[in-house]
Amino acid sequence: MGKLYFKIFVFLTLFWLLDKAFYLVANRSAESEIDKRLEMILNGNMNKDVIVAGSSRGGRDVIASIIQDSLTLSAYNICYPGSDVSFHSFLFEALFKFNKVPKYTILVVDDNQELIPERTVMFRKDRLYPLIKYPFVWKKLAEIDNKEKVFSQLLLLNRLNKSNFDLRTKKFTPHDSLLSCGSMPISWYNKDWNYPFINDDSYAFDQESEELVNTFKTMIQQIKGSGTKLIIVFPPNYKPHSPAFEERIKSLCGKEVDYYVYNQNDSLYLREDSFFDESHLMRHSAEVFTREIIAFMKQNYKID
Repeated sequence: MGKLYFKIFVFLTLFWLLDKAFYLVANRSAESEIDKRLEMILNGNMNKDVIVAGSSRGGRDVIASIIQDSLTLSAYNICYPGSDVSFHSFLFEALFKFNKVPKYTILVVDDNQELIPERTVMFRKDRLYPLIKYPFVWKKLAEIDNKEKVFSQLLLLNRLNKSNFDLRTKKFTPHDSLLSCGSMPISWYNKDWNYPFINDDSYAFDQESEELVNTFKTMIQQIKGSGTKLIIVFPPNYKPHSPAFEERIKSLCGKEVDYYVYNQNDSLYLREDSFFDESHLMRHSAEVFTREIIAFMKQNYKID
């Protein structure tokens, strides 16, 4: 019996040592990640006066460096393409937990897809896996993947994903190259442009996801409760702005929130050459839109 216990002890010891070796994989996985924005948040290095959040529309349409230069306030863009409300809520939770609360938070909403499930929009787990060494990250992934947190805490191997074993240094794609301010505007024209202007400003309430709606409401309360000034921004699309969508967002956000809708009288937003596709501005038009937001902030807030 003693020999059996000894063998079990040796096996468990070797397994534990092997598991600890995977910390090298986890550390290298974080080092090879080229988009450092989430890691900056987790390390408490996202202490900015202005934060821009949302999905790719916010990432491409709002240029944080222009805000910073114009308002003399530090600004950074933490928008992630293909990310949904649940991912934005996770980012805000991490932002407020590990960093000072920004003076202003600009939340760019997607007209009309903010609350409607979309195949290409999701919780970006792929952005979390490279940072699996951080407890805040692996606990969230354990929750999402229905893993036992006890095992994830004891065994690093239980936290790892196959993507963690791709230890090559990552590179930006042309679409997702970041400026130093975190924004990712597009400067080249889409040769495959084929997006007719659809004169439709309706909003499909019946397609909303109850889960997304509830997550959105919780996120808004989370942001408002932090003490930051929340500004909801409606960016241009290659279609008319939807008043019904705007009112829906306002009904969910309640009071103590400000709103900015792009200048609908500017013909710039009716031209094909202002857009990369039906949802994202080209850089030159993104600069115009960003300056609209700056003018709104100067007009409504006491900014030196």
